[in-house]
Amino acid sequence: MASSLSNRHAGSWLRRLREQGLVFAIALVLAVAVRAFIGEPRFIPTGSMIPTLLVDDRLMIEKVSYDLRDPRRGDVVVFRAPQDPGQDYIKRVVGLPGDRLRISAGRLVIAGVDLTREQLLTRYFEANPALAQLFDAQVAAEVRENYQPTVLVRYTLQGAVISLNYPNRGVVPRQVPREEIAILMGVLPEQVVVQPGRVYVNDQPLTEPYTAEDPEYTCPGECPLRAHTWAQELVVPQGQYFVMGDNRNNSKDSHEWGFLPKANIIGRAFIRFWPLHRLGFIR
Repeated sequence: MASSLSNRHAGSWLRRLREQGLVFAIALVLAVAVRAFIGEPRFIPTGSMIPTLLVDDRLMIEKVSYDLRDPRRGDVVVFRAPQDPGQDYIKRVVGLPGDRLRISAGRLVIAGVDLTREQLLTRYFEANPALAQLFDAQVAAEVRENYQPTVLVRYTLQGAVISLNYPNRGVVPRQVPREEIAILMGVLPEQVVVQPGRVYVNDQPLTEPYTAEDPEYTCPGECPLRAHTWAQELVVPQGQYFVMGDNRNNSKDSHEWGFLPKANIIGRAFIRFWPLHRLGFIR
């Protein structure tokens, strides 16, 4: 009797073990299938998509949309880098197949002389020493290179937006109107001319509130997309896309290495799940 009970217990234990193993195997297969065909988590290692995505943001990408439709302008996509297929990049779709595209650099002209972004920032911090000390303290507190705070400049018709980017804390924008720029530079307001940098698609300027700063390059022209430097504009080939980082001057994107084949696209970034205080859909 004791032997029979023991055998029954052993058989029951083995059945439970097999059932648990089957459940685990099914869960593993489902997890692999979901990751391969539906979606997967990713993290952001660099600041190329500031201010939309910050260093160490965690997000989910989904892989189903582009089986049903083509990528759209404004989509944030993860893809295998054409120049280095072992690396995955994340950028925003700017140009679609067949689009005519050009990029103009932002300019700040003071009394007829172009002022560089660095010159503007130097004078801005000289006039705001407390802000400069705060920013220097933040820089000194950071350890990893990717976590270095940065200063970003975006031009508007009304002046400039100077933003202090603190990784994992977000971007703090400060409006600097033309009148304040004139005071900083010791000139009259009418001597300040601001020309925002823009991306033009089919001769129409894009509205891009998500960018960190104006591009400091023109394309075709100064950008290293050499095959097109002789042309007035780029034409995106069929089956390919032109993608850019939102942090335009700190992004290895199409303006450097060229067009992105659709076959390289892994999926669309659609939701950030970490940090919790910035949980939300990616736009």
